[in-house]
Amino acid sequence: GITPGTVIYTVTPTYGPCSGAPVSDTITVNPKPVVTPTPSSQSICSGQTTSIALSSNVAGATFPWTIVQTDVSGATAGSGNSISQLLINTSVFHLPGTAVYTITPLASGCSGTPVNVTVTVVHGDDATYSYTSGTYCQSAPNPTPTITGLPGGKFTSTPAGLVIDSLTGYIDTAPSALGAYNLCYTTNGPCPVSNCITMTITVAPSAV
Repeated sequence: GITPGTVIYTVTPTYGPCSGAPVSDTITVNPKPVVTPTPSSQSICSGQTTSIALSSNVAGATFPWTIVQTDVSGATAGSGNSISQLLINTSVFHLPGTAVYTITPLASGCSGTPVNVTVTVVHGDDATYSYTSGTYCQSAPNPTPTITGLPGGKFTSTPAGLVIDSLTGYIDTAPSALGAYNLCYTTNGPCPVSNCITMTITVAPSAV
């Protein structure tokens, strides 16, 4: 059930042919709460926040939880109608980590069956790349970076003026305007990451 029920015991004392006044005692039987987490499991990227709503068949139930985390930081024990915590993947090998929340519903002094919710925390993509230099003359050979992280991302630069291929990172130095640029490579994997450097285009030194 989802609402309290009652049992009334009526006791009538008797002795021989005589009966005493009946006495009644009412026992309230509270329902056992059940917790329903939504969603029942979750997968997020490192640096994102969990979003797990908690509800019950019994009105007024509370939801304290404990946690066990593996290669994850940020999960803490607590209580409430939702679990919203920012989690960080701490795996040195960039493997997925987990935070297991064990939620025990409570209502009117009655404990329900604990329910586990596993949150998988995926490490951010590897956006590692490198040019041979951070400064090139307009007359220099056009550089292309080496991508050692996740390939298939996109190169961008600001402000306007750097002539760059968004897919390969190839820089056409001659038509590029002089100046310093914020050059970024953004992955397109399950957990995108941007890695930015300063790229400078300058003039070649002249002999005096």
